[in-house]
Amino acid sequence: MTLEVDDALPRMLGDRYRLEARLGQGGMGVVYRALDVHMQRPVAVKLIKGMVDVEIDDAVAGRFLREAKNTARLRHEHIVEVYDLGHEAGELFFVMELLHGESLSARLKREGRLPYARAVHVGAQICEALHVAHLAGIVHRDLKPANVMLVRRAGDDLYAKVLDFGVAKSMYADGETQLTRTGMLVGTVEYMAPEQIAARPVDARTDVYAFGALLYKALAGSAVFPVSGAPALIHNHLNRAPESLRARVPDAQIPKAVDEVVLRCLAKAPADRFASMRDVASALRAAADDLGALPSFEFENVDDDLGSWDKTRVAPPSFDDVTDVDETRTRVRPESASRAPRPLGSFERDKTTQIAPSMAYARGPVACGMCRAANPPGARACVACGVSLAAADQHAIASRVRPVASRPTPLPPPSTSATAATPTPSSVWGRVLARLLGRG
Repeated sequence: MTLEVDDALPRMLGDRYRLEARLGQGGMGVVYRALDVHMQRPVAVKLIKGMVDVEIDDAVAGRFLREAKNTARLRHEHIVEVYDLGHEAGELFFVMELLHGESLSARLKREGRLPYARAVHVGAQICEALHVAHLAGIVHRDLKPANVMLVRRAGDDLYAKVLDFGVAKSMYADGETQLTRTGMLVGTVEYMAPEQIAARPVDARTDVYAFGALLYKALAGSAVFPVSGAPALIHNHLNRAPESLRARVPDAQIPKAVDEVVLRCLAKAPADRFASMRDVASALRAAADDLGALPSFEFENVDDDLGSWDKTRVAPPSFDDVTDVDETRTRVRPESASRAPRPLGSFERDKTTQIAPSMAYARGPVACGMCRAANPPGARACVACGVSLAAADQHAIASRVRPVASRPTPLPPPSTSATAATPTPSSVWGRVLARLLGRG
């Protein structure tokens, strides 16, 4: 990304954004690299002031504000994210994420053209972004390589971000979004659809045409109509059929199916083009199935605060440096998921279950190694002292408790008075005492 010299920098915009370097100038404003001093993060700031030969009237300001609002509405991984919008000392500005990369236009100037697999990969991402915009009722109307940024994400150095909805026009009747001047040609003629040139109504298919022109240039390295001057370009867009990509660049070995998709996008009549960007994406995916160049994605209706409109859920593409989460995902066996829980107190176990030696119990009566009390068959703890009757536990007790050399002196006979009642078997301790006295 090229930084341009500006003697007035650095400077503060309001009390929050510190403008540090000028990144470039577009059709609707100057873009700066800046620092959000509150959040301490780098951002990009676009503002109107400082443009040459542009009168900042209500129409220009309205179009600028509309760009910020339109972009802020469109939350998608392939659309630049807008953080803030403001008006400071006569300067209109909005703040967006700072992208580290280069525009598709810069890439094509450096490389000439993209191999068809890479061009189709970038094109599929642009389709996703524009599909979301169209579902929100917004037509971009100025799609071109300069408005597509290529950054590196998750090992993909051709991760696309669509920018600059400054000339976007709502497909719905809305006074706030109908701000272009009558008779004013808005957009870039090289990528402009015939109906847009003729000032007829536009819809999603207008962007389909512009996308076809963009993909044509990415594949061929030259414009659909390589002529100079707006009048010649307008005449060709209105009257001349584009040349086949396979004829224009035969050495590129572009598959016939990909060529046909691009030419259908460039049909003169909107009815002859693809009806939506989703259809374009599906056709590209079908044409490039053997390339492995396209991530799979699906479109889903999602409701949020900004209204009910579709968003795109994109399955992450598989890259060498990305861990496959499926290999570490916990899996539940079907039989364990469907098995009913056992009732509390149930000691039933599978026939194949092996019981550890420390958990084996005597099947017959057993005397506790701690207190010598007799315990019934199957008991797991001594009824007198509570010590575990497991074989290993009793063995450990026997190795630590010294045996008694002689029987302890019997207690004197219990009193027959009413105040010294003989313990009854209804009490546990009574039963134990009765056994010790020889009465049990």
